[in-house]
Amino acid sequence: MLSRYDFFYLPLDIRTGANRGFAFLNLVDPQTAQEFYRCFHGRKLSRSTAEDADLAVLRADMQGFECNAEHYLSPGSWVEELG
Repeated sequence: MLSRYDFFYLPLDIRTGANRGFAFLNLVDPQTAQEFYRCFHGRKLSRSTAEDADLAVLRADMQGFECNAEHYLSPGSWVEELG
């Protein structure tokens, strides 16, 4: 699956160091996105302790590597997430 995505971002809570319960993944083509959805949507994480930890795979408003990288990797985006 490594060559089938070009962007992954897992926001962390800087106070606890834990992830915030969601991630952004840019898949390189629609077929890969459909396969990813079929494979992961509604599944439980094996190491999760939360009872409602079913994965929800959703289409993001921002699409494409360039758009995601510009938004999530720019220094200003970190400040916005803290607020």
